[in-house]
Amino acid sequence: MKALYITDEIDTCDCCGRTDLKATVAMQLSDGGILHYGRTCAARNSGKDQRQIKKEMNDSLNERIGTVHNRARETAAWRRMKRQRMIICAGPKLSPREYIEAMQPFQEAVWAEEIRLAKELHVPLNYRSEEHTSELQS
Repeated sequence: MKALYITDEIDTCDCCGRTDLKATVAMQLSDGGILHYGRTCAARNSGKDQRQIKKEMNDSLNERIGTVHNRARETAAWRRMKRQRMIICAGPKLSPREYIEAMQPFQEAVWAEEIRLAKELHVPLNYRSEEHTSELQS
């Protein structure tokens, strides 16, 4: 059993049935299935302590962040941004401000793809490891 992420979208423990939890830990089973456990049940059923669960969640989060960036680079928005960058670099020299203004719509399209992928892969949009791991302590 592996801890993947913590979520406040599901507030019922799949282990003990307790409801109205502030958050649950998504636990991946050996067969690939995912159950949502309260923090206590996650620790008890996995045989791991809170520190190990936090580490697993951070490792999983870092892996998903990498996946978001890699998959974003495969999108049409990324290809359009790269093409625009080549066009700008081949043209007359722009000031930094002009370059930013010319690239902004293309960068925003890539960010929109990254946001979509982040939501799909349960990556918090305001990720900082201290914030993520401290969720287990509250």
